[in-house]
Amino acid sequence: MTASTAKTSSLPSLTTLYAGDDHITLHVKRENGPIICRCKVSKLIMCIASPVWRAMLGGRFMEGNVQNREIPLIDDDPEALLTVLRIAHHRTYEVPTGLTLLQLVNIATICDKYDTVAMCRPYIGIWVTPFIEIVEPSHQALYLSPGYESWLWCAWVFGYQETFSKLVNKLRVEISTDKEGCCYIPSDWEPNQLKLLKANMPSDLTETLLHVRYETIQAMLGIFYGYLDRVQSGYSCRAYPSTQSGSSRLPSTNQNAVCCSALTLGLLIPVVQTLGGCCSPFDATTVHHSVDIVYQILTNVKLHEWREVDHWGPRRSHGQCDFTSEMQRHLFLAYQAIKSPVLSSYVAHMERQWAKGNYEA
Repeated sequence: MTASTAKTSSLPSLTTLYAGDDHITLHVKRENGPIICRCKVSKLIMCIASPVWRAMLGGRFMEGNVQNREIPLIDDDPEALLTVLRIAHHRTYEVPTGLTLLQLVNIATICDKYDTVAMCRPYIGIWVTPFIEIVEPSHQALYLSPGYESWLWCAWVFGYQETFSKLVNKLRVEISTDKEGCCYIPSDWEPNQLKLLKANMPSDLTETLLHVRYETIQAMLGIFYGYLDRVQSGYSCRAYPSTQSGSSRLPSTNQNAVCCSALTLGLLIPVVQTLGGCCSPFDATTVHHSVDIVYQILTNVKLHEWREVDHWGPRRSHGQCDFTSEMQRHLFLAYQAIKSPVLSSYVAHMERQWAKGNYEA
């Protein structure tokens, strides 16, 4: 066997989509890796289908200057690329009508890289329907389920603005972090566990999500520590209100006020520890929980009423000293005021993407 024959036999099988005289052969490979897919296509069709391919094959890039008509494509998913090429060559009977989310993400990557959204538009609606349709009124669409965060990339590339916004706004309250700043979300397969957020997203979306998370947690911590500071200063007892220091009260009232505040402080310290031990002045950068978890921790604070003893004088009720309902109202307002990470530039981008191949847009 000659060296040339051995080299040919080691290549993957050739998929022929076009056999005319102007054909070219695409070699899909990893950077500095072996060829993993070969496909014979029409140069003319490639140039019509994609402005990026037109620029590549017209000689502006290195790929267009290869004389033997073998064009390398680096790091493309072979299955996704072949699907897009079959659409370009009108081999509709070979185009799948059902895709997994991973397959759809890979096709979105090809469409984004080569600007082929318009060409694929007739199939995009078929592919995305299982993910965005609501089968029953009581159920949510599949893309909002745990494990479907990669839908963000599909919505971004194909222009599905509404679903993009809903999923981003869901993630903004679910994202947790670690000390290195990596993002985590609730696991879709193990209850009460987190997993690393690996979804393809617009380059600055993660930064925007983290900024919204920081601002919201900072606002909620500000409310909580405002009440905590009152307790530490000795002014939280409403049964014996005073604008003076605790030492200015009568001995009996002072003792009850101190005990009331001490009891409250003792119940709040575990909350501080649950939040990561951050102390005033508070800083949301030290908290790694999600917005949802921080909100649950702070709104689930339970206080116990101080019960006065007889020998300190007439008893007073300390039920009025429980400020949790008041604090919960303020926390709710802060939670409701959370900003949307969907910037106007994102909306404009998806409107442009939606218009590709949607002639009524």
